[in-house]
Amino acid sequence: MLYRIIPVVVFVGVIWALVVFPSFRVVAVILFGLGLVAYFALSEKAAQDQKEQAAKKEQERITFEAEQRDYCKDEQKRWTIVPGSMIELRNASLTQGQYIVND
Repeated sequence: MLYRIIPVVVFVGVIWALVVFPSFRVVAVILFGLGLVAYFALSEKAAQDQKEQAAKKEQERITFEAEQRDYCKDEQKRWTIVPGSMIELRNASLTQGQYIVND
């Protein structure tokens, strides 16, 4: 029950101080202004950090795709079918019993 009363008492006290003390109003306005400036500065910094992270992720994605593309090209070159005219067999022989098949 006390956790409901304390915020109400603090709120009423702040309103009372704003009405009664002119210097408190000045301090409250200055603190409110500083809070707004800090909020906007921090939100701008957070937005800038988010943009930098997005740009970094995009650059990493582009680098990864380039590496994958290069790898695929290399694999494709490696597995290219060789025409029969480029194949040469030397000392080829087929003898019976050379290869044993286990049943």
